[in-house]
Amino acid sequence: MNIPQPTFNSQCPRKCGDVQLDIGHSLLDIGYSVLNPTRASALTSIPSLIVLAAALLFAVVTCGCGRRDAPAGIAFVRQAPFEVWNIYDGRIEARARHPVASRIAGPATLVEIATDGAHVRVDGIVARFDAAPWEREVVRFARDATLAREDLRALENGRLPLEIGELEVRVAEARRKAVEEQAAQDDDRALQRDGLLAPQDVAAQTRRSEAAAAAAAAAEAQLERTRTHLHPAALARARATLDAAGQELATAAAQVSNCVVYAPADGIVALLPLPLGTDVRPARVGDTLYRNQPFLTIPDLREPLAVCVVPESDLHRVPAGAVAVVELCAWPDLVLTGRVESAGATAQPSPGSSTRLYPLTIRLDAGDAHLRADLTARVRIRTYSRANATLVPRAAVWWENERALCRSLDSQDRPKIVQLIVGPGNEQDFEVLQGLTPGQRVVLP
Repeated sequence: MNIPQPTFNSQCPRKCGDVQLDIGHSLLDIGYSVLNPTRASALTSIPSLIVLAAALLFAVVTCGCGRRDAPAGIAFVRQAPFEVWNIYDGRIEARARHPVASRIAGPATLVEIATDGAHVRVDGIVARFDAAPWEREVVRFARDATLAREDLRALENGRLPLEIGELEVRVAEARRKAVEEQAAQDDDRALQRDGLLAPQDVAAQTRRSEAAAAAAAAAEAQLERTRTHLHPAALARARATLDAAGQELATAAAQVSNCVVYAPADGIVALLPLPLGTDVRPARVGDTLYRNQPFLTIPDLREPLAVCVVPESDLHRVPAGAVAVVELCAWPDLVLTGRVESAGATAQPSPGSSTRLYPLTIRLDAGDAHLRADLTARVRIRTYSRANATLVPRAAVWWENERALCRSLDSQDRPKIVQLIVGPGNEQDFEVLQGLTPGQRVVLP
C-alpha cells in the first residue's frame, strides 16, 4: 500500500502545546512505520511499536499544562434590529358576504344552479326555479284584472249615469204631481169657502196633496243619497277590485321574475350546506327550497380579511395597527401583508379549556386571485420591535428561581455566571436590558 509520508508545519511556535505537538508527530511516524514494512524492520518488533504508541498516547492525555477544556460553543452579544412575532391559526374571510336565498312565496323547485367555486359577475344568473306555477297565476290574475277594469268602466259610463237619470226623472214626476195635488187642494178650499164642496172632499184632497209632496221629497232624498253615498261606494268597490287584481298580477309577475336569481356582486359562488331530507348537503337541481332560505353565498374578496382568535393574555400585544403577515396553507409561497384592524368585544368559548379567546380582524393590504373564503392561514403579528437592541442568543439563557442567568467569558476565557434582566424574546434571541453589553462572549450549551 502506497501511503504518502505525513508532513507537519515547521513554523508551529514552541509554547505550552509543543509537547503535545511532538508526541503527535511521533505517533504519526509510528503509524507510518507500521504500514510501511521496510521502515518497520528498523525497529525491534511490532509489539514494541504498540507499547511505544500506548505510552505516547498516555502522555498526550495527561499533558495539558493546566489548561481547561474549551466550551462547547461561544456566541457574541450583539446589537441589531429586533422583532417579536406571535403566531396564530386563522382563516381568510371576506369583508362582505352576499347570501342568496329564494324570494318566492312558498316552496320552489330548483331547475338550475351555479357550480361551487364558479366566478360570477354582478347581475349574472346563479340559479333558476320552476316558474310554471306562477306563470299560470299570472294568466289568471291578468284575466281578473281585465274583468275588473271593464266592470269599472261599465259602472262609470253605463249603470251609474243611467240610474241617476232614472232617479232624476222620478224626482221631476213626483214634483209635478205634488204641484198638481197642491193646486187641486187650493181649488177645493176655494170651493169649500163658497159652499160648493163638502169638507170631507177637501180633507181627501189634502191627504192626496200631502202624499204627493212626501213622494217628491222621497224621490229627491233617494237621488241625493245615490249621488253622495251609493254610487261613490260602488265606484270605490270596483276600483278596489281592480287594484287588488292588479296587485295580484304584479305579485305573480314578480314571482315569475324571482324564479331567475342574479348575483348581487362579483365574486366566487360558495354553495351552503342545507338540511334537505335526512341529509345536510349543498342544494342541487330538483331540490325544493323555501323563501328566505340562503342556499349559496358570494364572498366579495375585493377587500379580503384575515381572521384569527387570540387569548386574552395577548390582547395588549396586538393593538390596532400592528403589522401582520399572513401565509396560506394552500399556497405556501404566497405571503400577504396587512395590519390589525380590530379585536372582537365578546370572547368565544374554547371547548375543554378555561382560556378565553377573542376574534381578531386583520385588514390585508392587497388581495390575490388565489384567495378563497375560509382558506386556512397562518397569521404572524409583530408584537414588539426595536431598531437597535442588545441581543443574547436564547440558548445561552436559563432560569433559576425566576432569575435569568447565562455564562459569559472574561478576558482570560474563564466562564462566569451572570444575572440578566431580559426583555421580550423571539425564537433566536432575548433582548438584554441589563447584565451584558455588546461584544461580550457567552457560552452556549
